[in-house]
This record gives sequence, structure tokens and C-alpha cells, in this order.
Amino acid sequence: MPDDYIRLRLQGRRILVVEDDYLQAEEMRVALGALRATVIGPVPSVEEALDRLAAEDPPDAAVLDVRLGRGPVFPLVDVLRRAGVPVVFASASPHWSLPEPYEDLPHCEKPLDMGELLLALAGVARAR
Repeated sequence: MPDDYIRLRLQGRRILVVEDDYLQAEEMRVALGALRATVIGPVPSVEEALDRLAAEDPPDAAVLDVRLGRGPVFPLVDVLRRAGVPVVFASASPHWSLPEPYEDLPHCEKPLDMGELLLALAGVARAR
């Protein structure tokens, strides 16, 4: 059953949310909180996400908007990949528009289907 799978995979996991749209970020925070995941953020910029990463243990997964107010999220993706943190994109940018080094990452297009996003996160979240 997908709902049980999602709940079991995300419960207790630390998920970094980087999204500059307040309503979208809040929707993700609420959905992850309902599954008893710990949300890091949400944060609206690469800079704030890097500050959080420097101050805390690495998350179990991250959900990132591709285009933030100050530019693309790719520098953060590179840092997360080096730390072994799996990433899921949640973006209005279509999958085909991603630069080649990021084409292999899961991608959920906006407007988001929250079930699809949670399933993608459950599929990549690191087990402790």
C-alpha cells in the first residue's frame, strides 16, 4: 500500500525543504509533518540552505525548487550530492530543461501533486 510505504519511509527522517514560494513551502512542511518527518526549513535560498547544512547534521533527503529568487539551486545540489544526500526537484521548470549533470534526479513538476512528491522522497530518503 503506497500510503504505508510513504509513512514508513519518511517517518523520523530529516528532510531539507528549499522553496521560495511561501504557500508551496508551507504545504510541503505540513505534508511532511503529518508523516512525522522532521522538516529542515523551509528555506527560500541557496545561501540559507548552506547555512543550515553547516550548522546541522546532513538531512536524509532534500526537496528543492530549481529556480529560486536569486538563481538556480544547482550549487546546493552539488554540495548535497558530495554529502550523499538524495535530492528531489519540485519545480515549474520541466524535466527536459535541467542541465545534463542533474537529469538523473527525480523531478516533480508544479503544480505539485503532493502524493507524487512524497512518493519520490520516500523512494530516495536515506535509511538511518
